[in-house]
Amino acid sequence: MTEWIPAGLEPGGVGERVYASTSEAEAREAIGAAADDDARLAGAVQAGANLADLSDPVAALAQLKGARMVGLFVELEGETMGEDVVAVFTAGHTRSGLGAARYVLDADQASPSASAWRRRSADGFWFALDEAEPTFEQFGALGQADHLNPSVDDTAAIVGGAVAWSNLTGRPVRAGGRIYNVRDTIELTYGRLKGVGSTNSGAGALATSCLLFSHLGAKPGIRTTLATSKKLALIEGFDLRAASWDPVTGCTGYGLDIGARLIARDLSVQHWGKSGLFLHGGVAGGGPYHSRFETFLFSKEHGAVVGTGANAVTFVDCEWKWNGAPSYGVAPTAAGTWDGLHVNHTGAGNPSGAYASYTPDALSIIGGDASYNSRYGYNFASVRRSGALFPGYAELNLATDGQVYLGGDFGPYCFVHFGTISGGSANVKMAVYGSYGRTNQIYVGGEYLGGGGTGGSKIGYTFQNVGLAFAVNTAGDVSVASVPSSAATGQMDVRVDGAGARIRLGSNLTDYFEVASDGVKLPASHYKGGKKRTQDTAAPATGTWAVGDIVENSSPASYAPFGWVCVTAGTPGSWREIGPRLAGGSGGSVFIPQGGAYLSRDFGNTADLQLLTVGSSANNNLFVGHGTGAGVINLQSGSGGVNFAPSGTTVASLNAARFAVNTDNALDFGTSAARIKDGYSYTWDAKTSFKVNGTKVVGAQEAGWTAASGTPNKGAWNADAVGALAFSATPTQAECVALRDACASAHKRMKATEDALRTHGLIN
Repeated sequence: MTEWIPAGLEPGGVGERVYASTSEAEAREAIGAAADDDARLAGAVQAGANLADLSDPVAALAQLKGARMVGLFVELEGETMGEDVVAVFTAGHTRSGLGAARYVLDADQASPSASAWRRRSADGFWFALDEAEPTFEQFGALGQADHLNPSVDDTAAIVGGAVAWSNLTGRPVRAGGRIYNVRDTIELTYGRLKGVGSTNSGAGALATSCLLFSHLGAKPGIRTTLATSKKLALIEGFDLRAASWDPVTGCTGYGLDIGARLIARDLSVQHWGKSGLFLHGGVAGGGPYHSRFETFLFSKEHGAVVGTGANAVTFVDCEWKWNGAPSYGVAPTAAGTWDGLHVNHTGAGNPSGAYASYTPDALSIIGGDASYNSRYGYNFASVRRSGALFPGYAELNLATDGQVYLGGDFGPYCFVHFGTISGGSANVKMAVYGSYGRTNQIYVGGEYLGGGGTGGSKIGYTFQNVGLAFAVNTAGDVSVASVPSSAATGQMDVRVDGAGARIRLGSNLTDYFEVASDGVKLPASHYKGGKKRTQDTAAPATGTWAVGDIVENSSPASYAPFGWVCVTAGTPGSWREIGPRLAGGSGGSVFIPQGGAYLSRDFGNTADLQLLTVGSSANNNLFVGHGTGAGVINLQSGSGGVNFAPSGTTVASLNAARFAVNTDNALDFGTSAARIKDGYSYTWDAKTSFKVNGTKVVGAQEAGWTAASGTPNKGAWNADAVGALAFSATPTQAECVALRDACASAHKRMKATEDALRTHGLIN
């Protein structure tokens, strides 16, 4: 192996034994006998200075070529490296033997920024930390032993060094089994912090990795935010402790304030002045989606708060114990207002309404223990769509029925399975299903479910009354279902007792079948006798329908149809109106029964028309005519015409050729108008006159005439006889007789004319 010994090292010496060792154990064994220089070099090996495979001396030699050994990292700026040095091994960061590490020549020689992992040599060469998983000590952390009296401030080394480097590179940083005092919030964006383990053994010296926070005031210990988060932050294997609740030197805020994704495993979060863990979304939405926790929490307020917008968060075997502590490090002994796990999008879940309001969604809980808290173990005040809520254990929480509480915003679509819940009435052993806005719960296998604390509904199954399933509210006055045990009847009775009780069956909150004391309510769409019945404002224009399906009019009005019935199956098929309208369409008439009459109304006319009236006695009357308006009555028939036949005997008929009256009867047009009647009294009677084309031709009878005497002449008469007479200068007797006879003939004709006028009633 001597061919691999670097120049200046004695064969068989410590250096040679380190380089030629076949395991890290051999290399460590060689360190004990090393001289100072060799010890420094061996210290680099002990610190894991990227001597990836000590069993390969070629690789070991290659890594050592161009290497320089110095004392401390902080002394690097006083060392001259030279151009050939590409790596530096240190014996420590700020203290010899603590934080030894390997540094390599930085590819970025232009940046002037020094840090806890990057330093410039005296001759101007920049070297940067080159460790796969560096430790807190390699950034200058010292740690100490007594967590109750922190004397060493490691804030710069951890916050400004280890955490900053991990956030920058995305590579993990490891802590030793020590207590590190931190006096500022650790902002995790991309970093990964790994400790050696946590404990919940209480006060005292801890053989774990402990981050002891002090001087934070109201600031949280660890925080992730959407504004700064890159991908995924991780922390595991730590105790995260608050030193006190003093507002100046202690911590009155959250242990972890998580607004972006975080994986947290094997943590013990204790003694914080607010809740140990607060999960929430951002101001404009988003949140710690897909975060995962395996944690122990013990604080002044809630153990963990799953707040607004904290969706898709998983808890595995977490312990939420002794929360609601009355003073620092003291377990609660009296009932208070703090829970082990508190899930709510308001109140503690969104302090002062600072974040966008969203009910937590897709929460998963597997196992764990929520016991000894000042109020509830598990408080699901508001959560939705969470099908994997499987807490493992809870006992001796200090509220009445305090192991689990299901709030008014529990659900919908949540399934909860509780393992062992001990004490109180909320002994949930199988399943709970919540519907939105209520605490509906299910009894399974005879176990009493409880109502989620006090005041919820209880559903159960009892063996004492065989076959009886029941549900009661807190007053104990509601019985939902009774199933008789007799298989012969196969009967199931469903009843609800109590004021205003009713039974509802439906797929949603608005459309359901309801049975109540005041009647039965059917859903808007239902089936009767295999035929669909629904409601709408018009006959369907879409959809597939069967003959006999009925659509009721959902907007009934005067003269509107009751609905429509399908008379021909199809899409949408053919439909006919169901009363009262007998003729549809714009301008059609509708018929409305009213007492013994049927009223007709035309859609285009505001007046109601009395179409026909049927009396209720044996002497039934039928009238056809207008009540109001100026409409026209049309009587139409086939070629046979229209017959008028009271008592079965036709008295008149109307056809295309004429209007005919039976010989034994007549027409009467009214007592004060023209009449046509039989010959017993009169045949025509006009009230005032007869007119032709608007001109009066016959008027009323003229009275005051004295009847003429003598013989009338209705025979031949020559009106020109007088004019034909000739007279002499001295009329002769014969000429006078001729004149007399002509005048007598005229008088007789006048008598005949008077008699005719009198006979026809024109004069009297």
